[in-house]
Amino acid sequence: MVAPLLLLLFQATLSGHNSASVANVHARAQDTSRTFAERRQAYEQLLQHGRANASLYADYVSLLLANRAYEPALSWSEKGLATSPSDGTLRLRKGIALHALGRPEESVRTLEGLPALAEARFYMGLNYRILRDHASAQRCLAEAWELGFRDPYALYALIEEDHALGDKAAGLRHFQAFATKFPDSPWLHVLYANAYFLKDREEDARKEYLEALRKDPQLPGVNFRLGYVIYRNGEYPLAAEYFSKELALNPAYSDASLFLGETLRQQGRGAEAAGHLRRAIALDARSELAYRSLAAVLQDQGELNDAVDVLIAAERQFPSDPSFPGQLARILTTLKRVDEALREEKKFHSLTEAQRAKERSEQKQP
Repeated sequence: MVAPLLLLLFQATLSGHNSASVANVHARAQDTSRTFAERRQAYEQLLQHGRANASLYADYVSLLLANRAYEPALSWSEKGLATSPSDGTLRLRKGIALHALGRPEESVRTLEGLPALAEARFYMGLNYRILRDHASAQRCLAEAWELGFRDPYALYALIEEDHALGDKAAGLRHFQAFATKFPDSPWLHVLYANAYFLKDREEDARKEYLEALRKDPQLPGVNFRLGYVIYRNGEYPLAAEYFSKELALNPAYSDASLFLGETLRQQGRGAEAAGHLRRAIALDARSELAYRSLAAVLQDQGELNDAVDVLIAAERQFPSDPSFPGQLARILTTLKRVDEALREEKKFHSLTEAQRAKERSEQKQP
């Protein structure tokens, strides 16, 4: 039988050994010289063996976000909030992960109610940009800036919202602030490029986008904008490269999926195009062009019944748009589904007349 004193000494030694081991794992998790995989393994070892707290969860989620591991970031932020539901840092990190995954409504709901944190207001602004709520986007981005979020992209996004709202005074004020505070930022080249593009000076816009990407190849949205300029010029293989680069950086960018699909369609690569167009619709069910392009691709591929399903879904989303029943009527006629084709044709004529009546009414207004 082990003497009580020896037993106590043994337990104390074991406890000290475990503490040292935990300290080593914790040091490995925080060691920025280690690879992402090594740090990730260390964090999960700590979190899965009873060493979890809100701060540790938040640190791990931050690491995941920094390495674009957005799905795991969302999962681990939710695990952390299950144990610390009122932790503001974890809520913020969850909101960022939802934003990165293309779920802006959920991100807004998550970030609402947080204290006046500059970073939270910034991501609220970005969410509202995606939702095309320009007034709310402008307000949140301005608040982020006023609260000290001195990031050039935040000011760039605010200038874009000023422009969308036609707020010339705010746009000029914010542009002057940008040129003063961030004269060497690649985003300044993007602002110049956007201005050139609006004036149909596409070659100048192209040069500025290229210069911005030369300075920082990972600027969000810029590969897409350059790809769109190239797409308009009919250089489809090169445009596809830039849309693909954008998606590598931002898989939730619905317009990049849409235009990559459309670019592949223009090259006769219908099977590949269809996958990207379906992805675009999954990311943004309010994209009329995505439905129209996908239906056209499926029709070209001879997949007429699938094209019908897509157009029926489009009609549900856009019940006042006559183009979808018009396109649907033609496909149903080809399929010899006569009664359905006639019904869609009547709907097409009715909606077209309603649209014309609305336009006439608007033209009469002073």
